[in-house]
Amino acid sequence: MLTNLKYILTSFMFVFALHCYSQTGWSVQNSGTTFPLTTIQMVDNNTGFACGVNGTFIKTINSGQSWTGTSGGTNVRFGQIYFINQNTGWIIHYNDTVGANILKTTNSGINWFIQYDGTGLYMSSLFFATEQDGWAGTGSGFVVHTTNGGNNWVTNSTGLSYIISLHFINTTTGWAGGGSGRIFKTTNSGTNWTSQTSSVGNVNAIYFINQTAGWACGQGGLSLRTTNTGTNWVSQPAGTTATLNSVYFIDSNTGWMVGDFGKAFYSTNSGVTWTPKNVGVTLKLESIQFINANTGWICGEFGTILKTTTGGF
Repeated sequence: MLTNLKYILTSFMFVFALHCYSQTGWSVQNSGTTFPLTTIQMVDNNTGFACGVNGTFIKTINSGQSWTGTSGGTNVRFGQIYFINQNTGWIIHYNDTVGANILKTTNSGINWFIQYDGTGLYMSSLFFATEQDGWAGTGSGFVVHTTNGGNNWVTNSTGLSYIISLHFINTTTGWAGGGSGRIFKTTNSGTNWTSQTSSVGNVNAIYFINQTAGWACGQGGLSLRTTNTGTNWVSQPAGTTATLNSVYFIDSNTGWMVGDFGKAFYSTNSGVTWTPKNVGVTLKLESIQFINANTGWICGEFGTILKTTTGGF
């Protein structure tokens, strides 16, 4: 009964949001699913992908006007996707009773095949710098790395107890975030890692715009900024205690963070200060990405996909 009531209330909130978005700069797109979406990635203005719980994987080829895909399996979820182009991508496939696998597609998600068998493992982060070079982080604190498109994977320890987020700026330099606000850095493709900072709360997302400027966000409103490749991280609070799940910078000045309860924040001064932004929903927001200064997408709870063509305003 309580589950049904929650579903009805959530449905009402979602429908209500459809009528309220017009003044926020963000429009609701019909994802075709009500399952939570954990990651969205557009590879160009037209083609993009999103995934989430219950084995949900959806795709658009018309800039999000329509999404098509599949769902199925109550114990199955797709943790994260990473497409390097319209055809080639990887996805973390997680089964509650078995563990995680890394799957690959070469035909835009029509077919998938297993590349890494992570039986018994939990995986939550995935990143590819090129079509050959990629990494995935595990709940056991180690990174698996491929240099041949996923055909073979090498395991390296990071020093983290568990990994939540990964970001690489090229094939050698990257960062991993985990519990207790800890961020580690590698300069040799993940073979060795050095600790950079520790704070409070999980580091849910890391984003670097270039070799020096980067940002991180996470649990309890955690918001960090670096201007020297992560040698020093400075807290730049957004003024919320809500968990922040994704950060993305369009350029070195303009960036966005999104999180629980529909929280969204933008910065126009490299993350020194953050301003709250109403995006029209109060649901959990999981992932944000822009493909240019004006056009971006957000995905989250209850199959939510939001799009802007006005820079979010």
